[in-house]
Amino acid sequence: SDNMDLKNAISLAMKNEEMAMQKYQALAEDCEDPELKSVFNNLAAMEKDHKFKMENSFVNVAYPEVW
Repeated sequence: SDNMDLKNAISLAMKNEEMAMQKYQALAEDCEDPELKSVFNNLAAMEKDHKFKMENSFVNVAYPEVW
């Protein structure tokens, strides 16, 4: 939503990245084609990296006094 604060927006983005990662992992597990399986695994890894970056941003926004 346009009215969402930054902390909630990052939290939502983290959840979306996690859901995408899980979907790609499931597709890779169900795939018999080695090339396609590799594509899905690579996409899952990219989503995992995105989630990690969002988690770091969340910590910086949600707990600024720590830094």
